Amino acid sequence: MLTVWDTSDVARRDSFAYWRESVTQAYLPLEPETQSRAGFQGRIVRNGGNRLKVSRVWSSRSIVARTAGCIARRSNGDFFANLLLSGSSVVHQGDRTSLAKAGEVMVVDTNQEFSLDFSEGVDLVCVAFGGSAVRRITARTGNPADLVIRGKAAGRLVAAYMSGLAEDLEAVGSIADLAAEQFPALVARATAPLAPVTPHSASLAIRICQFIEAEIGDRNLGAKRIAAALGVSRSAVYEAMAARGLTVAGFIRDCRLRGCIAEFGLANPNDATAAVAERWGFRDAAAFSRTFKRITGLPPGEFRRRMASH
Repeated sequence: MLTVWDTSDVARRDSFAYWRESVTQAYLPLEPETQSRAGFQGRIVRNGGNRLKVSRVWSSRSIVARTAGCIARRSNGDFFANLLLSGSSVVHQGDRTSLAKAGEVMVVDTNQEFSLDFSEGVDLVCVAFGGSAVRRITARTGNPADLVIRGKAAGRLVAAYMSGLAEDLEAVGSIADLAAEQFPALVARATAPLAPVTPHSASLAIRICQFIEAEIGDRNLGAKRIAAALGVSRSAVYEAMAARGLTVAGFIRDCRLRGCIAEFGLANPNDATAAVAERWGFRDAAAFSRTFKRITGLPPGEFRRRMASH
């Protein structure tokens, strides 16, 4: 049976308070936050069974967190798979952070704290499903599941499956039991982490990521400088990052993009986009614009205008 939560059903001044209650009713205890509570808009349409629920979600820009307090209030072992239909989002869980763009799927474990930053607003399909299949794979490899499913073979299948479920939400209830068997196995395959890593490699990867985040404004930041600073070889840097499913260049790029996106939300609108990009280590304004559009789906200027309009 379809269940709908819509902020248009309440007074404008009560819209965000209603939204905070709605997301908890629709899923598990969560803590949404926004910089613009007045006139906040959101809508959730959900269907499914006990083992799998599918929802279509739209809302104003916000950050959605699952905190330790939320977990203590109620947990059921579910994972959330969120297919972004437009825009981009930053997902953070544990010591890992990833940037997801339209067409990609963010996967989070509700037994652990996480946050999802929707700086452009929310437009997604969410599937809540039992996490045992994903946990079996992570236990076997010793590594956490990927936070973002990219558009490769298994990833495309997950996105297509979710899109199909969302296209006819009214029918989801009748196939929820079947989907509850198929979907977790598909997500487990798509998020399967790499082979176990040694404690030394895991520790080195953490040090590399921390160094990158601390030095992200350095336009010459790369494997050579990281290796010299940490007293290891470049091959050790590459191998430690690869064991976590990361690349040095990709992690640097994502950190820089996250910094730019965060600053776009705070900066004076008269600040030049190129100046913001330069502060976060991008060498060339044109290259930054191309990278930004490829990852987020929008040119930087249009992205800033949309953020300002929310």
